[in-house]
Amino acid sequence: MSDYILRFDGSCKGQPLNKRIGMGIHLTWVNPCEEDEEDLVYAKGWRKDTGKQTNNVAEYESLIHGLEIFALVQNRSEYAKLHIYGDSKLVINQVFKNWKVNSPHLQLLNALAKDIVHAIGKDNITAQWIPREENELADKYAQNAASYYPETFEKNKLGEQ
Repeated sequence: MSDYILRFDGSCKGQPLNKRIGMGIHLTWVNPCEEDEEDLVYAKGWRKDTGKQTNNVAEYESLIHGLEIFALVQNRSEYAKLHIYGDSKLVINQVFKNWKVNSPHLQLLNALAKDIVHAIGKDNITAQWIPREENELADKYAQNAASYYPETFEKNKLGEQ
């Protein structure tokens, strides 16, 4: 079985009516020969200039994209397990621990994330909240995307596997 680690984060910058949300994901493969070694599979930071949005939307969008990328990896390796780490307690608990989703604008994103989790197989996924300090790479990608140009940063090694 191959183990993968997905770190995700979202960021929201700007004025209340002209916000930019930045998202960041970092997907690695855990080398079974050296458990402390991770090989980069995919990393991305991207931005949306969306008007009125929230940090929670950015967090959901980054998780959803990370799940979609992992689903592509899983299609190539049927015995893949995903360990997800994010610094949003709300998103982790709403998607994986069945916290209630009160905000209507998050309900669609929550349903989409859960649909992808179901397609991957919930037994193949673990999810855990981590402090922002431990989510350094995904946080950096999201912060940079929300704040600066270029709008998108991507490292894609999917074709190399």
